[in-house]
Amino acid sequence: MARIIPGVQVTVVKEVVPPQLAPSGILGLVGLVAPARAGTSRQAVERVGSWARFRELYGRGTARVMPEAQQALQNGISELVVVDLESTVASAAAVTLGVGAGAPNYLHFAARAAGPRANGLEVSLTTQGNACELRLRDGGSDVEVYRNLSVLPGDASYIGSVLVANDSEIELTRPGVAFQPFAGVVNVAGGASQLVATIAGHVTVTVAVATATPPPPPLAIFEVEVGEADFIRFQYDGATLFDLPLDPNHPTPFEGFRAALEAQSGISVQLGLPEANGTLTGGVDASDAEYVDALTLLEDVSDVDLVTVALQSFGTANNRATTVYRAVIAHCEQMSADAMGRIGFGQVSSAAPRSSDADPLELGMANLLRSDRFVLLAPHGALGAVVGRIGGLSYQQSPTFKTLGGLGDFRPVLRVEEQRSYLRENMVPIAPVPGRGVVVVRGLTTDGDQINVRRIADRAVRGVRLIGELFIGKLNTEDGRNALKQKLTELLLQMQSESAIVPSTDGSDPAFKLDVYSTQADFAQGIVRVDMAVRPVRAIDFIYATVLVQV
Repeated sequence: MARIIPGVQVTVVKEVVPPQLAPSGILGLVGLVAPARAGTSRQAVERVGSWARFRELYGRGTARVMPEAQQALQNGISELVVVDLESTVASAAAVTLGVGAGAPNYLHFAARAAGPRANGLEVSLTTQGNACELRLRDGGSDVEVYRNLSVLPGDASYIGSVLVANDSEIELTRPGVAFQPFAGVVNVAGGASQLVATIAGHVTVTVAVATATPPPPPLAIFEVEVGEADFIRFQYDGATLFDLPLDPNHPTPFEGFRAALEAQSGISVQLGLPEANGTLTGGVDASDAEYVDALTLLEDVSDVDLVTVALQSFGTANNRATTVYRAVIAHCEQMSADAMGRIGFGQVSSAAPRSSDADPLELGMANLLRSDRFVLLAPHGALGAVVGRIGGLSYQQSPTFKTLGGLGDFRPVLRVEEQRSYLRENMVPIAPVPGRGVVVVRGLTTDGDQINVRRIADRAVRGVRLIGELFIGKLNTEDGRNALKQKLTELLLQMQSESAIVPSTDGSDPAFKLDVYSTQADFAQGIVRVDMAVRPVRAIDFIYATVLVQV
């Protein structure tokens, strides 16, 4: 405003300060996860910065079917963006113990998370008096061990409650009905005076009739059932004789039940427990279409720059994996066209045989996934570790010959001939190197370019977009265009100082070139054009030495 009284008016104009770019190395990970536990809430897309947070949100069962998460976090990924894949096709591996002739008892266990990666886990149940011991084994090694368990609902050591409290990979599931009635015939006169009753579809009690009040006739029918409140009801000729609740506050609920039953009826009870071994089977992965649909949830997370899927089933001849990975490539290309550059990662099937040369099916898979935005790894099992290692590096650093950690029992056995075959197809071999451990042999996209070159280019594009958005709505004057050019120059000088972009080796060409302008036609349409050229630094992959032997 113009002043009326003589004086000084000062107007402060704030300089345009671009916000800092988001850190590189943020991984978008799509896969099946376990249902949220009681008291835990989460979204379909969650950001996770540590393994402890991942376990808190998704539990041990998810760690089984999504091993890429732990590998990535252990190898230094900046952050995980986990996408919960909703599937109507996937199913959890399960096993029922104690079913069959002579085994009226049964317990049904299922993996907490769906998918075939839980197939093959062994469940062993042994009795210890009126208690039992449960072991979950993988490949002959104990994964989880629980002792002194009760099979009576309401007991503090009830097997179902213990598995939930300890975040087990498996859970005890009940039948699909609220209670399961059981009718038995007790022939007192004939001496065969016992009845096997099923409690809650899991537990069996053997009812041995001694003296009943009132005394039953020679042929009597007792029905035993468990309601939603966990009680046992004894009936005779359709009339309820008495109900016995399973008191969760009793120090030993089974003993409390036994004492109450004997006091009211003179019937003695012995607890029958299953004792069996079984293997989880029937786990099924989500469909191709469901993986593809889940990728769309990453479109709203702008700072993701690495993408992969926790695929569990690769299909015959890797055909299923190829279909899903093509969708990953399409997603990365679509987001990159909108200045949100991303690189996708995949791996070959675990079923591929190891021989003196690379498997032809794997090499054929690489040929179908050619892209400057996709990396294909071999052998199977190190996907999360490689992505985590790349995400933990500065964006200009190459993963070549970088050591991987957190691989557990992963034992790469790639021969030199196999490594050469993979590299000819621009695949990324994972192999041990003396003195370095297990390393990424060479970091390449499937079109043959270095991974760090693509990441540098993406960084520059993201920077241009971030700075350019600050000038939307500003006046298209020479001063405005110069200001935009200065801010872009600052970005590129920063990248040059980080050795992300470099001059030509002979020094004749600078690390970057930049021009900001607007033609008269552009001016009429509100357009400012930026022409920019950058030279990303390249890693040393080969050294050729000439040694002159002098005499």
